[in-house]
Amino acid sequence: VGTIVSSLILISVATISSISPTSGSIYGGVLLTINGNGFAYSSNNIQITVGSTNCPIVQTTPGQ
Repeated sequence: VGTIVSSLILISVATISSISPTSGSIYGGVLLTINGNGFAYSSNNIQITVGSTNCPIVQTTPGQ
């Protein structure tokens, strides 16, 4: 009797079709809308960065 160890590697390719607005303050605070396909269903599995700054996920909807 032995131990079986397995792991799953899942790679998803997201496609961004648009981002709005296309400009904003250098001080942040701008709400971005990112449209596309292939994003994770749970916001816990999504990370957005602008430059080196992480952006909080406010809402996710299918297709955005």
